[in-house]
Amino acid sequence: MILGLYAKEYTKCKNTMDAVKAELIAMGHTVLYLDNLETEEYIDRILSFGGDGTMLATASFAVKKGIPMLGVNLGNVGFLAYMNESDEPSQIANALLSNKFENRIMLDIKFNGKEYTALNEVFVGRNSPKP
Repeated sequence: MILGLYAKEYTKCKNTMDAVKAELIAMGHTVLYLDNLETEEYIDRILSFGGDGTMLATASFAVKKGIPMLGVNLGNVGFLAYMNESDEPSQIANALLSNKFENRIMLDIKFNGKEYTALNEVFVGRNSPKP
């Protein structure tokens, strides 16, 4: 299986990502680090490290690719991630390889001639929301 690993902030989780990568390679899988979510590389599954914003971006990517994703929370809350950075690398690897993925309802939105896919919610308003 070809597995993609993605983190918006790689330096925050380098040790965990490297340990999970080593576990997956030891199990006989090919592992690719993804620099961004625009890749055309073929992958069977994606493992995303970050907060809910990273999970939302990765979910959109995974839907377009038609592949399962697993999230590893690096933030404080992590509503959308299944695993935490403190979990053992073998647990994270096994969860990624399992076939126990939840199907989540995704929203397809067409607005001003553009199409979007969203997980969780969509903001519609006059101005962009401010952080």
